[in-house]
Amino acid sequence: MSKRLAYCAGFFDGEGCICITHWKQNGYDGFSASISIGQKSKDILKTFQHIFGGNKRLYKQRLKTGTYYHWYIRNISEIKSFLLRLFTYFRYKKQQALWMLDFIRYKERIKNFRFTDIQRLTFEFYYIVLKDLKKSQ
Repeated sequence: MSKRLAYCAGFFDGEGCICITHWKQNGYDGFSASISIGQKSKDILKTFQHIFGGNKRLYKQRLKTGTYYHWYIRNISEIKSFLLRLFTYFRYKKQQALWMLDFIRYKERIKNFRFTDIQRLTFEFYYIVLKDLKKSQ
């Protein structure tokens, strides 16, 4: 199993995305976590789906260059599990994974959508740092 996890970590290092999204709706705003991979071939994504779960079916998108498939996880406990299982094998996404795991720990402590100013600033800080890390890698 460790060879399979090492392979998945290497593939995710090159093709995966660790993301925090800031959204606003109906007077509320929030920050959500996700991890994803987009590929033209769905076989490798089915492997990720089988090992790690995530969306029940692969999201299919038609582009001018052909069909594109997406695998993603948006549930924070599943994201946490995914990152912890692959963390030791990551080479390029280690810093992003650390920030996402810290973001998740902070988010798990906040139970409502009405943030204090300090909470909102903290979430924005995570959002900006992760965005900057993605640009630098």
